[in-house]
Amino acid sequence: DQHHALMQQSEEAGLRHTVHLLGHREDIEVCLAGFDCFVLPSLNEGMGRALIEAMAAGLPVVASRVGGIPALIKDGQNGLLVPPGNSSALAGALRRILYDPTWANDLGLHASRSIGPDYGIQAMVDAIEAIYKNAVAGHA
Repeated sequence: DQHHALMQQSEEAGLRHTVHLLGHREDIEVCLAGFDCFVLPSLNEGMGRALIEAMAAGLPVVASRVGGIPALIKDGQNGLLVPPGNSSALAGALRRILYDPTWANDLGLHASRSIGPDYGIQAMVDAIEAIYKNAVAGHA
């Protein structure tokens, strides 16, 4: 099972007490509230709902420059982008967040502000309403 394999890897790396695999959670906003930052080091990714949730929660985010992620993150403005698979760049981005908490807080604030207009509840309601209006207009 994948959970067991990942926990074994974390133990072998000496991270057993640091790594927590929570699985599916309904209370994601509670979990995110306890994070200092959010990291999505994907090699392949579409848009990433988890990334949208983290940005909406106001977390400073670090993600790979793949798929639809650069459409969400403007590097250095509302998050940090790193080349996929580049662990040195990822570590550097995390150091920057760790050693400059004021800047990291501002980054998270800009993340939440940037995500709201396009991915907030009202934006989703408006998009669904437009779909229904178009469907009704096409059948009138």
